[in-house]
Amino acid sequence: MPPRASSNSSSNKNAPGRPLDLPPLPWIAAVAFGLGWLTLLAVAPNALPTGMRDFALSVLSLAKLGTVEGAQVVCAVAWGIHVLEGAYAAKVVTDGGGDAKAAAWWFVWSFLVGFPAVMMAKATVETSKSD
Repeated sequence: MPPRASSNSSSNKNAPGRPLDLPPLPWIAAVAFGLGWLTLLAVAPNALPTGMRDFALSVLSLAKLGTVEGAQVVCAVAWGIHVLEGAYAAKVVTDGGGDAKAAAWWFVWSFLVGFPAVMMAKATVETSKSD
């Protein structure tokens, strides 16, 4: 369980603040690389080397989405999921007594890292409430 991170808010010294722990580095690398690769494939497919582009399209073709348009759909869904994860983490922190700055940190962190950061936000709030 991640350690409690206190916000700078003077109203609640145990309110959840910025994230302090990291998910496993392979997870961070996989999310960053995967989302970045997918975004490039969707918005600028010619920016990818031919082999990488062809490989990504062949993987997408397994789900009958093996075109640039299919990549755009998958990319939009992936970005949407990350935005929702960030919004949920911000809500968890705000509901747990965190201020707007802490919620913004958790939104960004959860957007970038995904589900593990949402779970960290929940654990941080629970730890803050038990103190």
